[in-house]
Amino acid sequence: MRVSPHPSAAAARPRPPAPPRAVWADAAQRCYEDAKSSVRALRTSPALDEIARTAFGAAVTGRGLAGAIGQLDIEGWPALRSADLRQADAGYVCQSDTIYIARRLLEDNGGPALRTLLLHEIGHAIDARLGGPEAPGDEGAIFAALLTGETLGPAKLAVLRSADDHGILVTGGRAWPAEFAGTVYGRIKIDGSFSDWLPSDQLDTSTNAVTGYALFGTFAANAYLLGIQSTSASDLVIGAGTTIWLNTDQNRATGYNLPWGFTNVGAEYNVTFDSTGTPHLYTGSAGQTLVSPTPLDFARS
Repeated sequence: MRVSPHPSAAAARPRPPAPPRAVWADAAQRCYEDAKSSVRALRTSPALDEIARTAFGAAVTGRGLAGAIGQLDIEGWPALRSADLRQADAGYVCQSDTIYIARRLLEDNGGPALRTLLLHEIGHAIDARLGGPEAPGDEGAIFAALLTGETLGPAKLAVLRSADDHGILVTGGRAWPAEFAGTVYGRIKIDGSFSDWLPSDQLDTSTNAVTGYALFGTFAANAYLLGIQSTSASDLVIGAGTTIWLNTDQNRATGYNLPWGFTNVGAEYNVTFDSTGTPHLYTGSAGQTLVSPTPLDFARS
C-alpha cells in the first residue's frame, strides 16, 4: 500500500535528519546488502512473474518488477536509518526514500528476522517505483514472505491484502507518512489479526468464557502475548482508560485487589491504556506505578 507518489530521480528528496548516534552495526549493514542481493537475483528467477502478480497486483508483470528493481540500482537504494519506533520494527518513508529500523534492533547480528524486515520495506520501495495503482494491503509483507520461501495460503494472503500498514513516523521533529512492518514474536505478528493464533492458544473455556469474547495467550520470543477477540460490533472497544488485570502467579491472595466488583483478582500487574490509547505495564492500582516508560507492543482491529 503506497502512501504517496515516489519522487522522480531529478526531484530533490528532503531526507529527515538522522537521529543522534545512528551508528549501524556492521552486521546490520551486511544484512541489508544480503537483502539487496536477494532482490537483484529475483530479476532472473523463474518465479518473477508470479511474485510480481501476487505481491503487487494482477496488472504488474515480471518485466515491470524487474524494471523497478533495476531502477533501484540506477537511482540508489533507500537510505537506511534508525528511529524509536513504538509499534513497529521497521518503516518506509516514501517522501525521503528512507527505510527506518527500530533502534532497539540495532544490535541484531544480521539474523533472519532483520533480513525479513529489510525485504519487507524494500517491497514498499519497489511498489513506489512501479508507477501504477497502489498495491492492495501490505505488499511489503507479501513480497518478503515470497522471497523467504514462506507458503502463503488463501486465508493468510487475504489477511495481508486487507491489512492497513500505513501510519505516521515522527523523527527529527517532523511527522512523515510511512508504511510499517509490524512487530513479530515467534509465529505471532502484532497486527490485530487472529490468523496466527492457534486453537490451543485460547485460554478461556466453556466454564469461564464470556459471551461474545475469546481470550488467547502464548509465550514467544521472551514475551507473553495476549489477544482479546470480540465477536460483536456492539462490544466495548479497548482504548484510552482500559485496564487489563494480570494475576501472574495465579494466586488471588497476593497482588492488588479491586475495591469493587471482582474483589479477589490478586493482580501483580495491570496494563492500562493512557489518554492517547497507548498501553503501558503497571503495578498496584490501574496506572499507579509504571514498570517501564516503553509502551507495550499492541495493535487493534
